Amino acid sequence: LAKDEKHIIPGSVVAMGPAVRHSLANIVESVPPMQRDSGPPVGYLSQERHAGAVPPPSQLSPTARRVPPSSRRLMPATGNLGAALGVPCVICFGEEGVLKTLHCGYKCHVDCLKQFWSQRVMTLCRIHNIRCPAEVTGCTADLGEEDLRGVVDAADLAEAQSRVDSVDEQTQSLIADLKRQSEEYRPMFLCAICLVEHEVEGCCTLPCQHRFCFESLQYHFDIIVRERRLKKLICPAEGCGFNLRSEESIHIFRQCLSEETYHKLHEFLTRDNPHIHDCKRLGCEERVFLDDGDDYADLACPRGHRFCAKCELGPHPGISCDEREEQVERERKEEEVKRDQAEAWRSALALGWKPCPRRCTFGGGYKAAEECDHVTCECGFEFCWDCGVERSVALLHDNRWHKPSCRYHTRPEEVAEAPVFVPGCPECQRRGDGLPCRFPPDDGYPHSYTQRRSMRQPRR
Repeated sequence: LAKDEKHIIPGSVVAMGPAVRHSLANIVESVPPMQRDSGPPVGYLSQERHAGAVPPPSQLSPTARRVPPSSRRLMPATGNLGAALGVPCVICFGEEGVLKTLHCGYKCHVDCLKQFWSQRVMTLCRIHNIRCPAEVTGCTADLGEEDLRGVVDAADLAEAQSRVDSVDEQTQSLIADLKRQSEEYRPMFLCAICLVEHEVEGCCTLPCQHRFCFESLQYHFDIIVRERRLKKLICPAEGCGFNLRSEESIHIFRQCLSEETYHKLHEFLTRDNPHIHDCKRLGCEERVFLDDGDDYADLACPRGHRFCAKCELGPHPGISCDEREEQVERERKEEEVKRDQAEAWRSALALGWKPCPRRCTFGGGYKAAEECDHVTCECGFEFCWDCGVERSVALLHDNRWHKPSCRYHTRPEEVAEAPVFVPGCPECQRRGDGLPCRFPPDDGYPHSYTQRRSMRQPRR
């Protein structure tokens, strides 16, 4: 045995732990000096031995002659062969024989590595950048020159390159054949609309797999859109009925319709969308999207117009369309009654009827032209027939207390006497401050007092 670790007996273990090296050193120290050989360490093969100049056995030291023939094997050129020592071949997982250590520390048989390299070359069609067989364990590097030394020689490289070139030639030939066949064979189909054969390339294939030429589809769907028969937006093939109004199929119409017709179709489909509503304001073209849970009875467009999505009587938040319709009907009838009453009042006034200024339940009455303008209603109220002012007020004061529109009125600037408080005047008493009551203004009598239906004959 050699004490120097650089001289290893061929065929022995390459890697030794510290304990093994210490034991071997103790054994070498225990050998007597006369038994030590002054030549190369035991088992060491000189360069001449490697070159083929092997000395005869008589010239070898006695210790060297004791080395078994099986232990005098030549080391490979790579110098990284060894036993498994519990690390199996990363390719075949076997531990028998000498294994080659790769750059990543994993081991494999030379035959396994060569077969692995050959298969990868044919699979990838290249002889370089072949990944390490330990890739399954996490190695990301490629096989290097040190890994393939002693495994692949120049003849193997030449053969592999020849095979790769042959595969490339076959691939290019196959591509050329396929291209030539595609140019020679042009599949045809019969359009079910125009009943003319067309090439499959350049046709329109619907999602239901029925094919048509674009000219026929444009003519067919253009009529449907112009007539707004949106339920007919289905496959034209007889018996198919595939619906083309879905979002997945609407793009087909962009390809086969003119831009004007497609925009018109898009507008029609938008109007038919139950979630999209047009503004009900006349002249407004805005649209409102109604989300689930929104109040359809009170929508507002971007321009601020409020409306109901389901009826023309909106907005009416909080009530249904039927309730709003009943409400509008009641208001309409009440308005008609008011109009009838107003017309009746106007007719009555034209005939000389006047209402009671107190708006009593008796309503008012008629008076002959020759009768006195001092009249008394059935309710007991005395007033001026011309202006409706209370008779006692004008009687206790003077004619300045008739309304300005009355023919009996005297303008205040025509009277030098100032107004005075009259205790018996009902208007002075209503003031309660000891000051005279004010002159009554014009209030539109009798037209502004026509709010009672009952008409009674006033008495003098």
